[in-house]
Amino acid sequence: MAHQAHMERRGRPLREQAQEALHKLQERAPSLFSKDAWIAAITVAVVLVGVGLAFAGTSIAVVVSAPFLIVASPILIPLGVVLFLAAAGVLLAAAVSVTLLLGVSWLYKYVKGEQLLRADQIDAVRRRFFDTASQVTERARESCGYNVAEHLHLKERQAAPGA
Repeated sequence: MAHQAHMERRGRPLREQAQEALHKLQERAPSLFSKDAWIAAITVAVVLVGVGLAFAGTSIAVVVSAPFLIVASPILIPLGVVLFLAAAGVLLAAAVSVTLLLGVSWLYKYVKGEQLLRADQIDAVRRRFFDTASQVTERARESCGYNVAEHLHLKERQAAPGA
């Protein structure tokens, strides 16, 4: 009896449910003659052919150029090292030049009295910071319903009742 109840769900046999699910799946699956299936197949084929050609071309280029690279390596390796060091030197010189120009610009503005942040600006930022901190503290006191200092004092009394 339990086996028969297990085999049937919602009053239909399990076989009918499987056939219905398979039929729905077949309806939604692209057919062999649909345009989307052909576009997908052609796209996959083109990508695979392109990857194959790229791999074959790379393999042929390595095989053909290997003898030249072996013969010319006594020249190419030092040439590569020299080119690398030259490029590193140019980049280092550019970085030092930019840093020097920025430093001289800052020094000129400092001597002239045009600092990026003046004292009044720093004071305004400091006041705004403390005002914001005060507002946050007040909101915390309002939302908690009691003062944090009173709460800590109460905890100290509970920890040491004889004090």
